[in-house]
Amino acid sequence: MAILLIWWLMLAGFPIQAEQPPSYTQTYLIFIRGAQVGAETVWERTDKDGNRVVESKDEMFVTDGLGTKRMAFETTMVFVKNTTVPMRYLYRYTSGDAKDYCEVTVKGAKITRVLSRAGNVSEATADFLPGMVILDFNVFYQYDMLSRV
Repeated sequence: MAILLIWWLMLAGFPIQAEQPPSYTQTYLIFIRGAQVGAETVWERTDKDGNRVVESKDEMFVTDGLGTKRMAFETTMVFVKNTTVPMRYLYRYTSGDAKDYCEVTVKGAKITRVLSRAGNVSEATADFLPGMVILDFNVFYQYDMLSRV
């Protein structure tokens, strides 16, 4: 039955392509005061246009003295083909009910940030200058990438 479905999809013009495996994967362990509080797993791939796509999943358990809270989020950063110039960055919380996010997009000489917090969305635009980088203090693979440039 599965072979018949694949054959039918190919005849109907649907391309059957397996997703390419990541070209790079890494897991970072996160420590606070000597105790492991979480991990970040990151993987890179190349999209159909040749741009580098870096994705991560993070999970941390943070204690404030009264209790421990789980913080989980995912990120996606896209770089222009064969460069370190960012095109897009998305940070999205996966823990809690709010589903807050921050998305940064670079188009030409402009950078736009869309922030959603508790359902309230704001947008800001600024000039994007040569050599600018996107660095998020909670996303550790970005530090690794910058240290290799």
